[in-house]
Amino acid sequence: MAKQNSTDELMINDLARSGLTKADAKKMGLVVCDEDRASVVLNSDFCTYGYLLPYFDISGKQTETLRFRFLNDLLNGKGKIVKYSQPKGTSPHLYFPPCIKWPAILKDVSTVITFTEGEKKAYKACKEGIPTIGLSGVWAFKSKRLNKKLIDDFKSIDLKDREVHLCFDSDYQSNEEVLKALRMLAKEINRCGASVFNKALPFNPYQKTGLDDYLLNHTVKQYHNLPLKEFEDISAVNELNSEVAYIKEVGKFYILKHGLFVGGTALKNDVYTNRTIVDGDKMINVAGQWLCSPGRREHIRLTYKPGQPRITDLNEYNLWEGWACEPQKGSVRPFMFAVSKMFGGDKELIKWFLDWAAYPIQYPGTKMLTAVLIQSIGQGTGKSSLGMCLGAMYGRNYKLIDDEQLSMSYNEWAVNKQFVVGDEISGKDKKSEADKIKNLITRPTVTINKKWAPTYEIPDCISYYFTSNHVDALNLEPDDRRVFVYMLALDNYLTHAQGKALERYHKQKTHTKYLLHYFAFEHKISKDFDYTARPPMTQAKADLIDHSLTDIERFLTHVKENAQFALAIDGVPIDRDLFTTAQIVSLYKRVSNKREVSLTAMGKALNKIFFEGETYVVRTLTGTKRLHALRNVEKWNKSNGIERRDHYDKSKIALFEARQAKMRRSE
Repeated sequence: MAKQNSTDELMINDLARSGLTKADAKKMGLVVCDEDRASVVLNSDFCTYGYLLPYFDISGKQTETLRFRFLNDLLNGKGKIVKYSQPKGTSPHLYFPPCIKWPAILKDVSTVITFTEGEKKAYKACKEGIPTIGLSGVWAFKSKRLNKKLIDDFKSIDLKDREVHLCFDSDYQSNEEVLKALRMLAKEINRCGASVFNKALPFNPYQKTGLDDYLLNHTVKQYHNLPLKEFEDISAVNELNSEVAYIKEVGKFYILKHGLFVGGTALKNDVYTNRTIVDGDKMINVAGQWLCSPGRREHIRLTYKPGQPRITDLNEYNLWEGWACEPQKGSVRPFMFAVSKMFGGDKELIKWFLDWAAYPIQYPGTKMLTAVLIQSIGQGTGKSSLGMCLGAMYGRNYKLIDDEQLSMSYNEWAVNKQFVVGDEISGKDKKSEADKIKNLITRPTVTINKKWAPTYEIPDCISYYFTSNHVDALNLEPDDRRVFVYMLALDNYLTHAQGKALERYHKQKTHTKYLLHYFAFEHKISKDFDYTARPPMTQAKADLIDHSLTDIERFLTHVKENAQFALAIDGVPIDRDLFTTAQIVSLYKRVSNKREVSLTAMGKALNKIFFEGETYVVRTLTGTKRLHALRNVEKWNKSNGIERRDHYDKSKIALFEARQAKMRRSE
């Protein structure tokens, strides 16, 4: 009995999300079922508890047709959540909500009729005075088994000379398969003599909006004021507009489903060679006709703009696939526990990391100009699983790569990606890899280079999360501002059980929904967080920078940090700040016992370590010199040439050099 009451409550809550009540449930004839009864009704073991949703004929009498709404997450073999089902072997039917009188409406062609996805949406619309018929799915207007392009239920509707609105969920703007179904339904209803219009609900990048969602938050007047869009002529030729588009910047035809470019000849003779129509006694190739059609689908370019519709305002074809799932409020405790433990409870670093993770979710299309590198000495620490939890929110826009893919000349892994986890970066070619990674992090666009395919350029929106078991994973410059580095302490490794829990978390779609909801709507990004700014400095980053230094660079770093001790000859301090490159080489040789050190190598190292300094050209007692400040850099950047000359000429070394030069001239 307790279970029954619990399921009743779940059903009422489910209806409430569509703006329906307990009274509506009674009028709809809904029946709560436990798992055993559901199994009998559906003739299937693939089920869980929920409620029966009976169908009605146009007179309001229940028919034998029914659907079942599951109230517990049920995953199919592809890992997709199944929300509805119906008994095996049954055909689709139209849902006529029993809250309005249909016979008069269906006969009166002056009354606009709307078709939408789902029974509850149709009932909610009818309840608000909008005559709406429900489809059990986007393709449920047809029956492949019965070989019918429109099921027989449509015969009860006088469609000739009637205005019909199709109001599908807003995701048709980003889902090519839904758009194809929408076009096909419009085509078949149009063949019946109706004028068909698309009632487009506003696009939402985080979750699709259904008719019931819209009516919950808007008035009926606002609904009627939504724009109506005419469907283009949907002939056999123009059906290809759901499958192919000409991309002007590339000069090729793009097959939408497979993401492939082909030329016109290949499109006609290879891809669609069997797609034909009969015209009299002639067999005509549909693709050939489409190529010449003024109504063929064309876009200026391919683009990648997260958060925007499939077709942008600039008539670009947007390759963004949408988020992995619709966000749903729920517990993110396993993820937060892992973050807290791995960062050793450091509140400042935890806040920065969570802000970094949330920013591209709350501001879709933003490219984070800082990458994250998590290091550990051992394996199985949880660092990879942490990145995969973040990646799971991005669905098809996420990619897991390794060193080899980073260094490949072909970059198919970067196609249509928002978040990339570079797992176990080794630093085997540290200098060249570091330069490449820096470019990956900062570039505004990416040129997609696939084998045997034309190249094209799209916005680069990829944020990077790297992991490594190497202390010298990357070669970082002392002034680096693009990589946040954190080394996991041994005490902060996740245990085997904790690691497995985090791994399960990122693999379960339900938990991904919770995490997406948290980062999209619950996490408050700090006001001072700047995705373009230098990340927090850590000891791990300081160590990584030190590992990246050559011997000369390490010497200059020592000079920069401890000038009064480092600038000395045989323990005697040098009383000046400005030196020539040759003098610095001489100092280095004394310290390192190196015999061969080139001026070029020292010059490059000076530019790297004393990056904030300038090279000063000064006319001294011994001629024109190019000087570098090894201390008080800011002071000498602001000084003038006379001040620099006087400082250099008054030093003991300069005076000694002057005397030596004078002696040589007298000889």
